[in-house]
Amino acid sequence: MQMPALDLGHLEAQTLGDEALERQLLALFRVQARQILFELQNGTFKSPKVGADFAHLLKGSALAIGATRVAAMAGAYENLAASPHDAGPASVVLDALAKAVADVLAAIDRRIGP
Repeated sequence: MQMPALDLGHLEAQTLGDEALERQLLALFRVQARQILFELQNGTFKSPKVGADFAHLLKGSALAIGATRVAAMAGAYENLAASPHDAGPASVVLDALAKAVADVLAAIDRRIGP
């Protein structure tokens, strides 16, 4: 069984049930995730290390709100980007990351609106 895109129990625990804080965190994540994913997909970073650092940032933000699939895929991308590799595995992981982000963004839209 696959985990939900967004673990609402984790999110509520992180925000101590504060709905305004939850909305703010989700809105910030939505903007950040879109921007980082755009940068990763378009290869605008000057080095693979910078891409790995941004994937790490996305991983941490995802863990904070309970987006565990995004965190896992961002972590996998971070590991690939930090070491020399064939572009094939990185592109597969990036596709999976994009799907996970899309699922979380849809869950956020359902939770707080577009």
